[in-house]
Amino acid sequence: MPNTFVALVGEDELCMAVLKKLINQFNPTLCIHYEFVTRGYGNIKNNISRYVQASNNISHIILTDLDQYPCPLSLIHDWNIPNTKRENFIFRIAVKEVEAWLLADRVGFANFLKVNPQVIPPYPEEIVDPKQHLLKIASRSRVSGLARDLLPTKNSTAIIGPLYNERLTKFVSDTWNAVTAAENSNSLLRAIKHIQEINTI
Repeated sequence: MPNTFVALVGEDELCMAVLKKLINQFNPTLCIHYEFVTRGYGNIKNNISRYVQASNNISHIILTDLDQYPCPLSLIHDWNIPNTKRENFIFRIAVKEVEAWLLADRVGFANFLKVNPQVIPPYPEEIVDPKQHLLKIASRSRVSGLARDLLPTKNSTAIIGPLYNERLTKFVSDTWNAVTAAENSNSLLRAIKHIQEINTI
């Protein structure tokens, strides 16, 4: 069977790494035609109608964070996402951030940081700020240099460390177990099901 080409759109490098991992693991017949890192949700929100239109020519998979919206439906309504089911337009929301999906693989992430799995919450989607929670756990890491890479430097205005994306994207590509994580994250489980359903043409 010939491959189905898809376009990937994500807020940052971490979202993109997660999307590629999910495709490789759950629908490897998909062929990534291009990928676009938007550097935040603003570009996705402002250009959502263009992505919908472009999906008539090539399937689009878009991943964004829920962030401060009370629920996915409120974001969908605010962004004017089409409510009709379109197999070629997959719009998924990580509750509340994609970092929660990483934390959902509790054993894998604990091994990555070399911390006790018990310090990682069993229901990461209930965390108010998953990124900050991840950084708090990372501060306990017994891996040499890992906390330094993930956490912002002292007196810095940055909210993440200098190698935050590099370290976490490598964890995703090399170690993250999406099957295990989906057991602790409903939004991830739904994303996996939608990616599996993209038909091979």
